[in-house]
Amino acid sequence: MPRTIPFIPDDAPFTEDQRAWLNGFLAGIFSSAPAPAATAPIVSLKIAVLYASQSGTAEGLVRKLTKELKAKGYAASLTSLEAYTPAALAAERYAVFLASTYGEGEAPDAVQPFYEQLCVEHFPGYADLSYSVIALGDRHYENFCKFGMLGIAGASFGVALSLGSGWFPKQYKGLAMGIAGAGNSGTALAALLAPRLALHYGWQQVYGFAASTMVLPLAVMIFFAKEPPDIEHQTLREQLSCLFEKDGWVFNLIYVITFGGFLGLATFLPSFFYSQFHVSKIQAGSLTVLATLTGSLTRVMGGWFADRVGGITTLSVVFLVAIAGLIGLMSTPSLAVTTFLFMLCFAALGAGNGATF
Repeated sequence: MPRTIPFIPDDAPFTEDQRAWLNGFLAGIFSSAPAPAATAPIVSLKIAVLYASQSGTAEGLVRKLTKELKAKGYAASLTSLEAYTPAALAAERYAVFLASTYGEGEAPDAVQPFYEQLCVEHFPGYADLSYSVIALGDRHYENFCKFGMLGIAGASFGVALSLGSGWFPKQYKGLAMGIAGAGNSGTALAALLAPRLALHYGWQQVYGFAASTMVLPLAVMIFFAKEPPDIEHQTLREQLSCLFEKDGWVFNLIYVITFGGFLGLATFLPSFFYSQFHVSKIQAGSLTVLATLTGSLTRVMGGWFADRVGGITTLSVVFLVAIAGLIGLMSTPSLAVTTFLFMLCFAALGAGNGATF
């Protein structure tokens, strides 16, 4: 059966020339007729394929699109809008834009500099440019990342703390839970490796890599883990009684600040470094690692100091250090100083996590 070739209807919001170019473009891609053998060099139509992606979806598609265009004989060039300027666009005759949004339609971070330059008062003219725009979106992307992944990680984190500390006497429980809690250094490894893996394999594959790393701890838990000797079997009523204890809510508030601050800053830093200092996403991830890894390591120290001098004293010092670091960031220092101050804040928050437990 002959292939159905899509076309742009007459009532579409395009000019006659744009509609004619798009119909020809679609016909060329979906045509099933083999291209005749070229007997002489033919000047190929040059098409700039430009993309912006937050999750990697658009990047994977434009690579396929560029490959298909080249197979059809077009001189297609693939460029990220992160490294593109409106001045370069003014020199193009044909262009295809493909961008994927995230959350509730937010634009990818990479397209912001291009968009801001495009909106300046004296932008170049594009009278000779024929272009097509393809936009992809997923309104559930943000909720998936926040609730699904963090929910699983949060549950396993709580179980690990209880299981690990139960094997140690009371005078060492702070240190034990600090060591177990230092496992959140995985946040640092994720910030370091995820952008690099996404660059080569796409963001969808990164989730697969993350799932594969869970096989080892799963095997350890199944074959080697045992319940701690201090386990207490309590009724549901006894378990829920902690909800009516004042101390429990106070410690919960403290942990919201220490651990919530740790997670919030860890999520915020890559975008902050990228937008504020205009570093690459890979560099932003590397700078984030310095801060988050520092906080993970000092969690052990926070637990140890709490065993020695008390949790209240340790937390008092921790909050003073964190406040000092945040005040220092208000002066908008250089990249090096900013990184150092965030490392100081993470060190304080990490120690606070250990001291709280």
